[in-house]
Amino acid sequence: ILTALERKQGQEQLERHVAERTRQLAEANAILHTEVRERERSEKIQSILYRIAGLANLDDDSGHFYEQTHMAVGELINAENFYIALLSEDRRELHFPYSVDAVDKARPTRELGRGVSEYVIRSGRPLLADRVTTQRLIDQGELDPALDRGPLARHWLGVPLLLGEQVMGMVAVQSHDESVSYDERDAELLTFVSHQIANSLQRRNA
Repeated sequence: ILTALERKQGQEQLERHVAERTRQLAEANAILHTEVRERERSEKIQSILYRIAGLANLDDDSGHFYEQTHMAVGELINAENFYIALLSEDRRELHFPYSVDAVDKARPTRELGRGVSEYVIRSGRPLLADRVTTQRLIDQGELDPALDRGPLARHWLGVPLLLGEQVMGMVAVQSHDESVSYDERDAELLTFVSHQIANSLQRRNA
């Protein structure tokens, strides 16, 4: 009986040891996969930044530059609906040199007002908004819904285009589908890329 009990206890200890070792290996494997994903993500971001920087040197029309920039952003986040807005030289008007959107087919030049694009430009900070956030800004008088002619996007993310401390415009993505949303990680990515977009635009203008 004693021999049988000792054998059973030994088996239970072995099983606990195996289970603990398996758990430790699983945790180490998860950490390794996370590190690999982060490294691949960093390499991908760096590659896209280099690509956008290279576009500034191409001797072609601006349409190609914006299209390629759109494609590059789309490799990082959902950018099915994407536009770039730039301030005029006198900073009184906002024009949209590039816009692809399932709802807002055209974005004509307009005087600065209380649109969501102008809000990002005024604040100089990224705005991550859903319909609740947008409605709150409307209620506070920060936004005029008449300036954004299409239905309010379900999810919207816009970041300023900054050259030093100067805001030259903004870039935005938006979703009309509840299944496609944006988060702080997307805002960080788009902000990171926006600096290169602004620098590339400045170099092309120069």
